[in-house]
Amino acid sequence: MEEILKFLHKIPIFKPLNEDELKYFATLLEEEHFEENSVIFKEGDPGDRMYIIESGIVDIKKLIPSRETGETLTLTRLHAGNIFGEFTLFDHKSRSATSIAFFESKLYSLNTKSIDKLVKEQPVLATKFFLQVITDLVSKLRSTDDTIKDLSKRLLGM
Repeated sequence: MEEILKFLHKIPIFKPLNEDELKYFATLLEEEHFEENSVIFKEGDPGDRMYIIESGIVDIKKLIPSRETGETLTLTRLHAGNIFGEFTLFDHKSRSATSIAFFESKLYSLNTKSIDKLVKEQPVLATKFFLQVITDLVSKLRSTDDTIKDLSKRLLGM
């Protein structure tokens, strides 16, 4: 428990939580290990959990349909402290991209059953957590907006 608490203290989405809240939250997480080049989840898979990277690197890739074979585009490369896979906690839809362990990676996952437990048993903690996840999502969306703007300029020769 001590190891996971030290880790959670370093993660921005957990900064607003006090020690008791972190301890409760730690009980909801599952430790998972992925070897280099292992698929964590595939685009189109049903989603039932989000992940927090403790160590390693994870690539998020999107299938780009082409005439002959599908190609993948690396959307982002995530490192220790980053979260991913959180979309499905909100929209309950299939995975919108594929995640692959670029290097051997240690992750903590939070599944929907644990989220339901969090909401029922600790609604204030759940609110704090969701606000932090939403803040992280907004940051990702702003970054995506900047990327689209940059790509548009390039395409238009500006």
